[in-house]
Amino acid sequence: MADTGRAGVALEWSPTVEWSFVVERYRESDTNFLRTGVRHAINRNLSVELSRASDIRNGSGPASGWWTLGLGWTFER
Repeated sequence: MADTGRAGVALEWSPTVEWSFVVERYRESDTNFLRTGVRHAINRNLSVELSRASDIRNGSGPASGWWTLGLGWTFER
């Protein structure tokens, strides 16, 4: 499989220490995607994240999409 170009840009906003929101537009495998998400820091080491990503078809029918739920753990430094 040949390498394909990838590119993207993201904007993340944290109104409080516990909450952050992200919007991301990226290109992978010749397809454009849009992802939005939210992260909640339960404590200093543990966070839960929920995001929705979908491909952008530019008017050529409904976009397919998927949800992602994740847990993040930050190890002590």
